[in-house]
Amino acid sequence: MTNIFWNSDCPYLPTGYAMVSRNLCQRFAKAGHGVNFMAFQNQGMPINFEMFGEKYNFNLFYQLHHDEWYGNKDSTMFWASQIKPDLVAFLSDAFMLKWLAERKPKWKELCKPNTKSLFYFPFDSDHVYAGAKEVMEQIDIRVAMAKWGQNVLKKDTGLDSYYIPHGFDPNVFRPLKDKEGLKKSAGFENKFIVGMVARNQSRKMIPSLFQAFKEFKKDKEDAILFCHCDPLDPQGWNLLDYCNMEGLVVQKDVFFGLQRYSLGLPEPRVNMIYNMFDIHMLPTTGEGFGLPIIESMAAGIPNAATDYTSSRELLEGHGELIPVTGYIIGQLNTRRALPSVTGMTEIMNKLYYDKELRDRYSRDSIEFAKDFTWDKIVQMWLDLFEKEV
Repeated sequence: MTNIFWNSDCPYLPTGYAMVSRNLCQRFAKAGHGVNFMAFQNQGMPINFEMFGEKYNFNLFYQLHHDEWYGNKDSTMFWASQIKPDLVAFLSDAFMLKWLAERKPKWKELCKPNTKSLFYFPFDSDHVYAGAKEVMEQIDIRVAMAKWGQNVLKKDTGLDSYYIPHGFDPNVFRPLKDKEGLKKSAGFENKFIVGMVARNQSRKMIPSLFQAFKEFKKDKEDAILFCHCDPLDPQGWNLLDYCNMEGLVVQKDVFFGLQRYSLGLPEPRVNMIYNMFDIHMLPTTGEGFGLPIIESMAAGIPNAATDYTSSRELLEGHGELIPVTGYIIGQLNTRRALPSVTGMTEIMNKLYYDKELRDRYSRDSIEFAKDFTWDKIVQMWLDLFEKEV
């Protein structure tokens, strides 16, 4: 048995890291490992303890003080000194863990002499940003969530890593029989729905999707855009105002699935939303993995995403890749890809008029996603623990 100290977003939060962490840690515990979970971001966020259903079978630890910066240096070190685990694992971004490099390996002295560290990491641009290499060098076991990130790390630093992707629960994310019935119950009877599940943040480039949809809809009364996001998220755009700027009418042309980014929805409800879509389109400027892509594929929804970072490895051959028209420099000097507005419109039209292609993408997506079920992903982790810890 491995005594694991997992550090990531609080499992009760509606974030991708939280969803991955709660699914992995539940299964690690069921496999007989000891699991202790240091919950990042639990201060200042509304937590819906009933939202995720199942009672967790691992120990949950919280931040020691309210003003602790994301990454929880003090809390991680304190609880590690109490737990004395075999493995201290982080699922996060490297810039949030820069204290690991600042302290060098000394923080591990609080644990057992043979305690190992593990970092389950993303890279959502084509290079390792400043400071990330120094963090990676202090980690014993590096695990990439996408082959893209694994290759970027090796190219820029020479460091090796394992590859273990994210996953999904096939009991939750799956095709539902009555797509038209779902649409009708939501007030979208006989509508062609272009959908997007993503946080309203600058990395997603949502205005470009609106621009593409506006052109697509010109001769299609039955087309609507459904964005499962908070239109007023402080990390993104005022999408209600942007609809007005583009001449799109909210609750007629464009619909939003969330009122507040921090609340989220239970996963079965999200699956119902996926199942209403005719296309799932993600105008991302870069992804570490792309959970909504694999979840919607598991639900049998044809996908399109920007041809950059991890999207190609998830979609090539059974989905559409949005052409890149150029690059901008984002936070941490990361290179971000700009999705083609014209390319998105062309893909919408291609899939709108070719139901046979949509059906093929649906079948092929379901088949492809079978390799990403949590049972298969967790076995990769269990094999890693046996080998490395």
